[in-house]
Amino acid sequence: MKIIRIFMIVFVAFLSAGKSNGQTAGEVIDKYLSAIGGKEKIIQIKSFYTEGKMEVMGMEGKIKTTILNGKGYRQETEMMSQIQVTCLNEKGGWLTNPFQGSTAPNDMPAEIYNMSKSKLIVGDPFVNYQASDVKVELAGNETIGSVNAIKIKMIKADNSFTTFYFDPTTFFLIRLVQKISMQGQEAEMVLNYSNYKEAGKGYIVPFTTETEMGNGMKVVGTILTAEVDKAVDPAIFNKP
Repeated sequence: MKIIRIFMIVFVAFLSAGKSNGQTAGEVIDKYLSAIGGKEKIIQIKSFYTEGKMEVMGMEGKIKTTILNGKGYRQETEMMSQIQVTCLNEKGGWLTNPFQGSTAPNDMPAEIYNMSKSKLIVGDPFVNYQASDVKVELAGNETIGSVNAIKIKMIKADNSFTTFYFDPTTFFLIRLVQKISMQGQEAEMVLNYSNYKEAGKGYIVPFTTETEMGNGMKVVGTILTAEVDKAVDPAIFNKP
């Protein structure tokens, strides 16, 4: 009887520990949103503007990003005296690619637009994921550096998915992994996030993003200045 009592105590303690430590994907996402300023604050942001630098293959360039929440996204990348523009609005997207000899704006392929349109929303893809056609699920843990990161899969209706990695102490997002198509070949894109700081009005973002492509290319982007609710002319998102 004594052995049975000890077994039951240990068993109940194990169940209780599992309940207190277990988290759903939704709870992890809620903690992430709280960590970066809180969902209620984020959805009130009208615009988000950043200027920074990028380093790729030993070269350094400038980068400017403008988001008019829910309306438009524009990124200008300057390198070797050339400016590349990527732009999204509610209807579609367009881009220029002077590095491949195309300075005229071209329509963005639907596949790329659909993959990128979450950039229109400040705080996405998590701030309004419950209203979209995706589902989220826990995918265990994985060690990234010294962090035993929590993995969450966000799965779209077509069964494509993105894996997100969260620090269980800060609940900041530290990594994103996504399959992409490059020149007809499938590749894995990895984004590592670090150096979280307040950008304004309580909104906290990673000031350093390291992007690794399947072809071995690595791009490091660093935010130098950030502004929340800067006045933005919606016309800048229209195709010229």
